[in-house]
Amino acid sequence: MRKKTEIKIKNKSEEEIKEIIKNLREEIEYHDELYFEKNIQEISDEIYEDKMKELIELEHKFFHLFTFEENKNSPTQKIHNFKSVQFEKIKHNFPMLSLNKAYSVSEIEKFVNDSKENIKEINEFYIEPKIDGLSIALHYEKGKLVRALTRGNGTEGENIIENILLTKIDFFPRTINYFENIEIRGELYISKKDFIFLNSLIQQKIDEYEEIKKNNEYIKQNNITRPLKTLPKLERKNLFLNPRNAAAGIVRKLKNISKIEMESIKGFFYQVIEPLKHNLNSHSEIIDFLKLQGFITNDLGKKVSDAKEINKEIKFIELNRDNLEYEIDGVVIKVNNNLFYEELGSTSKYPKGAIAFKFYDEMVKTKLLDIEYNVGRTGKIAYVAKLKPVLLNGTLVSKAYLHNFVNIINLKIRLNEEVYIKKSGEIIPQVIASVKQFDETNIKILKFCPSCNSELKETEKEQFCINNSCKEKNIKKIIHFFSKQAFDVSTLSKKTIENFYEKGIIKNVIDVFKLKDSIRKLTELDNLEENTKQKTFKMRSTTKLLQAIEESKTIEFSKFIYALGIKNVGIEGSIEIGKRINSIDELLNYDYEKFVDVDKFGEIIIEELKNFFSNSDNIQLLEELKDIDLKFVKKIHKIESKNLENLSFVITGTLSKSRNEIKNIITMHSGILSNSVTSKTSYLIVGDDPGESKIKSAEKNKIKQITEEEFNNMINK
Repeated sequence: MRKKTEIKIKNKSEEEIKEIIKNLREEIEYHDELYFEKNIQEISDEIYEDKMKELIELEHKFFHLFTFEENKNSPTQKIHNFKSVQFEKIKHNFPMLSLNKAYSVSEIEKFVNDSKENIKEINEFYIEPKIDGLSIALHYEKGKLVRALTRGNGTEGENIIENILLTKIDFFPRTINYFENIEIRGELYISKKDFIFLNSLIQQKIDEYEEIKKNNEYIKQNNITRPLKTLPKLERKNLFLNPRNAAAGIVRKLKNISKIEMESIKGFFYQVIEPLKHNLNSHSEIIDFLKLQGFITNDLGKKVSDAKEINKEIKFIELNRDNLEYEIDGVVIKVNNNLFYEELGSTSKYPKGAIAFKFYDEMVKTKLLDIEYNVGRTGKIAYVAKLKPVLLNGTLVSKAYLHNFVNIINLKIRLNEEVYIKKSGEIIPQVIASVKQFDETNIKILKFCPSCNSELKETEKEQFCINNSCKEKNIKKIIHFFSKQAFDVSTLSKKTIENFYEKGIIKNVIDVFKLKDSIRKLTELDNLEENTKQKTFKMRSTTKLLQAIEESKTIEFSKFIYALGIKNVGIEGSIEIGKRINSIDELLNYDYEKFVDVDKFGEIIIEELKNFFSNSDNIQLLEELKDIDLKFVKKIHKIESKNLENLSFVITGTLSKSRNEIKNIITMHSGILSNSVTSKTSYLIVGDDPGESKIKSAEKNKIKQITEEEFNNMINK
């Protein structure tokens, strides 16, 4: 797993990691819907690929946090097609692959060493800035531009030639003095200056619209005879999110194409497809050829010979990053010799002869406006900063984590003062420091629960509401209990639970199982003012909900354990418990010290189990659940052989099969799949793009590293 992703999940509970994955899935699905169904692109292809790769990495490690169906429905498992045809879709002659990413000097050194190890003659690389923009492929036939394709899904792009021809004439040549069919690729962008200017024009129109709307409402409310003004048509209701977002949106417009917008589009060109066919033997020769034909190339590109020179150039480009007129998010390093580049080949995702070094995440400052206080299902209090919206790593940020009250006290941040925020690999950014130095914070540190006003219990770093009648805490407990990973009642939404709780229909999970009579009474009251159609719809929804609740009573025992919400016990831990315990009575009487030798169960989790099942409220809940007529089932794993008996495996990188498939194979052959490398691990299976931390752990613990092919041989022995 990449270092950024490792940082992202460091010191996080499985519940927090699960939330990160859910947020990332929702974000990608949102952009998929925009792009494939509405032909709108809010983020660049590169950023989308980064998010997708990040999700794949997290899903490989934490697939156990979700059900099979949830994992199956992840955007990583879906193949999208464009819903409506607006631009012509054309298949790329050669896929537009993304690049493998590096974040450290050691990763660059590994890339250089691996390249030279594969081909001894490699002695030269080419380095240039990685433009944070939109990829484009220009096709010329007999010297004339005939197609301009976006990256699309990497296999098929949209032909936006009509829009591209509206850009400034000096942006790129419409004809070239080269008459062989040739494909030239580059990156479109909008300069920082033009981005600010375009947003100022949008803001002017938004302000005009709001002013007229406000005046019209005043005229209506005060019965003034003056005629209402016609509201101007708003082409955009929001500002462009960032320069990359602006470039992607502008070049894919189908109507109301603005000359000002199109003339803001610029670009750098850097690639010729099948260069050897065009007698271009090196990347530096490609750059010279492109310059000769009138294309704009990046003047920071340079030939280098080894990792030392590469790192020197990386530092130089990063140092000058803020002075550039365009946004960059790293540099690209490529084997300069095109023959060697082709011989190195590629994986299904990226070429092996190139790598992108990504700069550290940006840190920005903004004003801290307010604090939002949240109560979790365990009663834990979370502090969230509400910020003056600011652009950070391509996202407009208005909220950030503050984690706990100790963090706030240590940072000494203040309301209505500027703070520094940074993503550091997080989906939700964090406040990391105050811009000015203060002696203490002026943020209110809670002493009482924001939901029920009961006194909070403080630990070394956290605060908890321990009131068992706390509204927010109980609602979130019910939501967790009936979530997909637990009892899986999808028709019992968060909104429905909140509605029933407010009306006193449910106060705990037991009440949900007794909803039948309560809902009938509620329906009778609410239906008085409703028409027949509304009543019929409500009755059908109610019937569907009750049926789903009844069906949920047949449940895998491990899911039942997870539903209980035991602190620090996620899905995988619940599965391990379910392997050894079969009933509620056993849960209440089990000696949890026996888990001391079980992988993933340390002293802290064992203590949490003991505390949970000795707590009087939890005992009462379990006793009441015994009367609900639950039917527990165990997931049966088919055993095909004992070839992997007493062996434990850890996976790093991407294999030809999904992590879930590999886990099933290991289980079917009597082995165990774990998440992290320990001294008890038997083998580390290494795939494409392996995680540095797991490799280091394997080396430290002297764990044998094997390929997927070697793993398959172990099964088939």
